[in-house]
Amino acid sequence: AGGEVSLDLAPLAAHVWVRSPVLKVAPMVVSVTPGHGSVVQLESAAAWVDVKVSFDTVMDSSSLCASNGEGAMLFDGVHLSCRCSNINSCSEIIMSVDANLRDGFHHIEVLDTATDANGMRLHVPFKSSFLVDRKAGTISNPNKFDVPGLICGNFTQLCHNATGANWFRAQNTGGNWSEWSAYQEVSDWISIPGQPVLLQYHAASSASFVVGDCLSQEDTPCFASYHPTMNLRGSWHEWDEGKQVVMKKIDHFTWATTLDFSKFEKAKFAPFDGWEVNYGSHPASKLLYGLPSFDPQNSSFDVPPYVSGSEAVRNWMAERNLWTKHQSVASGAAFAQEIWLSHECTAQAPTCEPVENAKWECHGKDIWTAADQQWCREVGTVDCLEYAENNLESDMSDCGGCSCCKKKVNTVPTGDKQTCCILFNDLLLNYTVTDDLGQCTREGSTTTTTTSVGLRTCFGTEISLEAARTAGAAADAAAAMAAMARDGQLSLQDTLEWSRKRLTEAEDDYGDEQRMSSPQTWHEEVSYSIFIDRFANGDLTNDEANIPSYQKSELKDKQPWSVHTWRHGGDLQGVKGRLTYLRDLGVTTVVLSPIFLNSGGEYHGLCTSDMTRVDPNFGSPELLKELVQDAHTIGLRVVLDVQVNHACGNGAGYRGSASSEVDGVTQCVSMSEAVYWGMERGWPMPAGVGSPMSWGETLPEHLRHQNFFARCGSRKLNRPDGKDFLELPRINATAIQAGLIFTDIFEDGYFEFNTMDPVFQEVMTNMLKYWIAYADIDGYRIGSASHITADFSAYLSTHLRFYAAALGKDNFFVVGEVNQATTPFGGSHLGRVQGPEGPTFLPRKVQGALEELCGYYSELKVPTPGFLSSYPLQETFHVREISAGERDPYDLYEKLDIVQTVGYVRQTMTTQGDIFSSMAAAESQDMHRLLSKQGGQQAADLWRLNVLMAWSFTWYGIPDLYNGIEMGFNGMCYRTRAERQALKNKMVEQGIKSSAADSILDGCDYTVLGSDVDKGYARQDMFSGGPMRLGSAVPGVNAQAGFETKLMGANGPHWCEDPLLDRSNKAYTLARALIRMRRSCQALRSALDLGAKTLQNEHLPQLAYWKLHDGREEFDADQPRAMLVVLNVASEPADDSTKFAMPPLQTPYSEGQAFVDLLDPSRLAVVFSGSNGSYLLVPASLSANHVAIYAPVETAKLDEGGQWMVCKGEWNLPPLNSEICNAGSDLFIMQGLIGLWIAIPVLVLLCNSRTSVYLSVVKEATPPKCSTNAGNRREPGHVLCAAIEHTIPERGVKVSAGGLGKVLDQMLREHPQGTLSLVHPMFGDVNYGELDEFTRLTIVVDGKDQQIIVYTMQSEFKGIKRVWYILSHDIFLERPKTSPYPPSMTKVRTLRYFSLWNQAVALLIAQLKPDIYHCMDYHAALAPLYLQGENQIPIILVLHNADYMGVIETDFISDRFWKTVASLRRLSLIFNLQISTLRKYCMFEGRFNMLKAGVTYIKETQKGYGICAVSENYAVELKRERTLFGGLPYLISL
Repeated sequence: AGGEVSLDLAPLAAHVWVRSPVLKVAPMVVSVTPGHGSVVQLESAAAWVDVKVSFDTVMDSSSLCASNGEGAMLFDGVHLSCRCSNINSCSEIIMSVDANLRDGFHHIEVLDTATDANGMRLHVPFKSSFLVDRKAGTISNPNKFDVPGLICGNFTQLCHNATGANWFRAQNTGGNWSEWSAYQEVSDWISIPGQPVLLQYHAASSASFVVGDCLSQEDTPCFASYHPTMNLRGSWHEWDEGKQVVMKKIDHFTWATTLDFSKFEKAKFAPFDGWEVNYGSHPASKLLYGLPSFDPQNSSFDVPPYVSGSEAVRNWMAERNLWTKHQSVASGAAFAQEIWLSHECTAQAPTCEPVENAKWECHGKDIWTAADQQWCREVGTVDCLEYAENNLESDMSDCGGCSCCKKKVNTVPTGDKQTCCILFNDLLLNYTVTDDLGQCTREGSTTTTTTSVGLRTCFGTEISLEAARTAGAAADAAAAMAAMARDGQLSLQDTLEWSRKRLTEAEDDYGDEQRMSSPQTWHEEVSYSIFIDRFANGDLTNDEANIPSYQKSELKDKQPWSVHTWRHGGDLQGVKGRLTYLRDLGVTTVVLSPIFLNSGGEYHGLCTSDMTRVDPNFGSPELLKELVQDAHTIGLRVVLDVQVNHACGNGAGYRGSASSEVDGVTQCVSMSEAVYWGMERGWPMPAGVGSPMSWGETLPEHLRHQNFFARCGSRKLNRPDGKDFLELPRINATAIQAGLIFTDIFEDGYFEFNTMDPVFQEVMTNMLKYWIAYADIDGYRIGSASHITADFSAYLSTHLRFYAAALGKDNFFVVGEVNQATTPFGGSHLGRVQGPEGPTFLPRKVQGALEELCGYYSELKVPTPGFLSSYPLQETFHVREISAGERDPYDLYEKLDIVQTVGYVRQTMTTQGDIFSSMAAAESQDMHRLLSKQGGQQAADLWRLNVLMAWSFTWYGIPDLYNGIEMGFNGMCYRTRAERQALKNKMVEQGIKSSAADSILDGCDYTVLGSDVDKGYARQDMFSGGPMRLGSAVPGVNAQAGFETKLMGANGPHWCEDPLLDRSNKAYTLARALIRMRRSCQALRSALDLGAKTLQNEHLPQLAYWKLHDGREEFDADQPRAMLVVLNVASEPADDSTKFAMPPLQTPYSEGQAFVDLLDPSRLAVVFSGSNGSYLLVPASLSANHVAIYAPVETAKLDEGGQWMVCKGEWNLPPLNSEICNAGSDLFIMQGLIGLWIAIPVLVLLCNSRTSVYLSVVKEATPPKCSTNAGNRREPGHVLCAAIEHTIPERGVKVSAGGLGKVLDQMLREHPQGTLSLVHPMFGDVNYGELDEFTRLTIVVDGKDQQIIVYTMQSEFKGIKRVWYILSHDIFLERPKTSPYPPSMTKVRTLRYFSLWNQAVALLIAQLKPDIYHCMDYHAALAPLYLQGENQIPIILVLHNADYMGVIETDFISDRFWKTVASLRRLSLIFNLQISTLRKYCMFEGRFNMLKAGVTYIKETQKGYGICAVSENYAVELKRERTLFGGLPYLISL
């Protein structure tokens, strides 16, 4: 009408108007059946399927369906017969095809040779495709994104269902996409349990088909996702990544969280750290559609523009009721802006989006009416614009001279606080914001596993010492509720305050000294677990300080009936002396077995009585601090093993009968279980649960609280339903768990704590915090963590790490001993502290603890509450069996029950904690030695130990070497009956009764007893002189085996000379090599391992597996992407050629790629391609080894100083030091030579003296000029003795640390008649009474003058004139009598102490002129160097403990001058001696040695006579084993 036409256009439709007459146009295809892109469901009964093509005009059928096979119609590229559907009008052509069409895409084509009835040809050819898919796979269901069953083949394959796909590529979520590969139904791919796999398919010219699958090790599905994690960041926390909200996965590709809002906030979704990948809102932009420029109306054509962007899409969808106001779409474009979230819980942006820094601009005319101006003043905000009258101030300067101004709003709407549910689909990028909170907790279409449950994070508590001290403070109310439990002198509140006060005391004691920071990651550490009592005896004086009564009796009788349970004398001093041994081995972390007081004197320390005291048999708190400081100085970290689940005390027990009856114990456990699962945190145990305890004599006051103990009784009496609780079916998991944590699970007398008590939790945690503050330790390994409640695990781990972070240790190490395979809810002790079904399936006590701890763990570097990890115990057990030949090597990968159990453990440690912080130990204190498993048949098979050790270094987690593994220890007393008889004969010759010898040897009979042999035998001594030196697969070490009737009478040799430390053996060499390979090769540290069977023989006795780079660490191009580990478990490995299938890699190694065995570079292998894929060929006739580790040859390099190779890359491998024990004196401690043997409580200072000229080296030094004194032998009338320990009977003064003090007491009573001058330092806490001032001495130390006041007193006793000279100086006065000797010689202040002491002794010798100088050990042995000419006097040197020679290792010394001044120059300044004097008299085996000064002086002035040892045996031993005393004519025995 009127030349106008109106019609509705369907989307993507077009209408064309043309003038008449219309020219003829070419024929076109207008429809096809089956439709293009359709999925055809074929009827099973049909024989044929009709394919139809319709045209817009009548066609010439002969051009389409030519009988000569040249027609224009084709199906799948083949000319088929066809026909017209209507013989009168051939506008539709039909082809009948066989209904048994293959699955896949089929193609219908019409060539451009087809003509219509008028002879006009098609303008272009036509092609259409449809899909036949009887399996209903991915391509035919493009809206289904999760594909269960995709992961198959025990995580080594992908089973595809994508009919029609031509190509595919894969990705483990968070990794990189593989290269495109041709589609096949089954392909090789290594999946990770609990980690989704993504697949992208290319089909029908499109690559938009993306699906995923996720499977846990137990074959239960988990949720697939495009990203491994998802976080929500926003303006509410100022975009701080550290405070981002961690979203949890609630369905496939769907992440959720809930947040509170009271106004509009901006946000973005971010899956990773940083902003490189993030999702926000696509900004709006106008899309203008106009007429083409040649149309004369284009300039006047004006329509409302369409707008693109996220908000426009949301509005468009919402207007058509396709979306609600709660839904929208995000964008991953680099220019994406923030999305809006608000208290309205919708996806809508605010009606007026605020504009930052909006400026005022002119509104309206310059001249306004009064009414206009009134409107401007009053109207406020209209349509997102704010109006105001021009105030002519600077803020409105942009408004110019206008009387009315306007600007865009810059504030956001606010409202009542509302909790909103936010969901984000990370595949489709859709998101939803709703007030329906149920959507954030809904379960998806699959079973939720621990892999899919997020951990709540909170706005954290800022890390500070003040916050860390009060963190986790138990409420006083809780203490009040349990006040009735007070039995001892301290109330609960007293105990709390006591434990808190100790922390500040420890902090103050440590002072401003620099602490050792935590490593960035523990994943690259290598640890060595020391069993202290059996590792090294460094202090003989404490050997009997705390031993059980039966040991005292047996030592007295010299009948070691129970030698395997004796305390053998190993101590912290011994560990100190071997720190450089451990560093030389290559370890980076030292783990000490329990060191705290065990009142029963048990050698293993596994049941602590008092966590505040170091067991005196092991040392002292001061010694622990020194040990840690020395370790830190040479780059070692120190971790303590502790037991927090039970305590022991002499005489402690139960007062009631309930704990000794089955019904009473079972009921107590059941009620405790109910409290744990059903009562809120903080509520105490109901009255009447458990039997009251009596405390005995030795449990400390701070533990004497009834509510600190479970008090149920022995595990043997816990019999729910009349059964041993450990034999209950797994459906009774809570009852099994209760039996593990509420009964006395180990032994009678091991009383389990009630670890869910909040007061106990704080007190115990504070006791452990104390040692972090006091000694600067680096971590704890919590033993028997399966036997504490999970709320305590979380509390302990969180607060220990939070406190350590406040001290500067932001990655403090806390792991727990939990056997995940046998411990119900074992995963709840780790990391995220969650049960198998997430945080809702946890005991109420644990839920409450998590709520309380959230603010603390959220601030930590590892923001989870539980232990960082546990141990891979199941894998260890199985590989030990493989190494011993007790099971098929490939059971680890193929035996279903093992695969499932190991998989469950690995998945738990991966999803709950940090699997890479677990500790992979081939041997441990809780196991018998591997080589004892077959009763002696394998005792000499060192290769088995090497195989096991190699496995632990090529597995995930931290490799952990155990006490003596590198020395081939086998725990065997004997291997054969003949050896047994020979050993018995030797024991009888020592005076051991035949019956006692038989008892010992029977107890060690592995052939008869097997695993029932007491583990005390497996914990054999690692030091010469130990009373139980058992067998080794290393012949030289095995030759030292034997039993003793006593503890060490004299110190053993230095570790460089100890025959029990044979560093030439193959196990030691392999350990050093493996440590360096693991630290340099990223793939060896991954958790991706793939069993590698040989292609030609699947039953070779070997365990082989590929280790693949897992992408966890940034990939270095020089690093291997795959490494092959081959462990041969045949006694004689075959040298046949072997083929190993190559692993599926995103970028496979090409044919011809060479691989080299890092342990034996002469062994090369090469990649070949065959009909069944690629394989690695190890040629025949190569040297056959039990351990081989292959890496691509271009990624390996020779390790400088070693006979092996390591991986290339930027790794800080310290240089190998092969000459550590062979350095000459000119090297002067250049490379941190030996462990310190420093002053400890049995030693007296060696003699010192000096000339009367007090000149420092920097002025005019005075080297001694020794000459031999001629003269006749005479009895001395005046003897001067200098010692730090001393006794003054008349004044009641006694400063003694052990045996040397007793010798001094004897001298005071039995010395020959005459004058005995005794020189001692004055102690600040000793009351000496009134003394006379004798003289004042001026001495130069470290370039500065120092003054000493000498006091004196004297007495007579049986003809002995005893004269004491007591030296007063600040450096002497600061020592307490309880710790008389100065600390480690790693302290410059200690060196100054000895300089002052030796010079003072020398001055008194010069002034008093005695006939002879009695020098005890090394402490005052420098004194003769300060004497010249007529002042030189004879000296006797009495050796009480010659191992402590005053050796200084400069690697340990913390002094800024060591970095800038040559070491000898620095020492010469401190000791006021010339460098030439130090070289001649004080250098021995490359070390500064104070004892050498006395020995050399005696050699030069007395022809070597005058050196005595405390016993004849010791004299013989020193002469034989100590090269320092070589060349002496005789060592006299006292």
